[in-house]
Amino acid sequence: MARLLVAGSRAFKHRFLVEEQMELAALDLGFTGLVVVHGDCPTGADAFAKHWALFNYGYGVREERHPAQWDKFGKFAGPKRNREMVDKGADRVLAFPHKD
Repeated sequence: MARLLVAGSRAFKHRFLVEEQMELAALDLGFTGLVVVHGDCPTGADAFAKHWALFNYGYGVREERHPAQWDKFGKFAGPKRNREMVDKGADRVLAFPHKD
């Protein structure tokens, strides 16, 4: 079972780029048993990763969501969540930052 961690800005708008890179990673790592790890943000890179994982569920892809706990940790919730995702390990990481 391979783990693909997808992270990026909630403002990232290039859905095709995210899905294309995920597809390439899945072809390399294998679809069956692939776990897509993401931060579960409803917009940006996380949303694109979630959609791709759900779309490919029939090929053996699963998702692992790590929503940030903003109410509990305030502005540190995002970095804390990201650290937890990294600490669980990944076979591949795709990062999609956004420049303002």
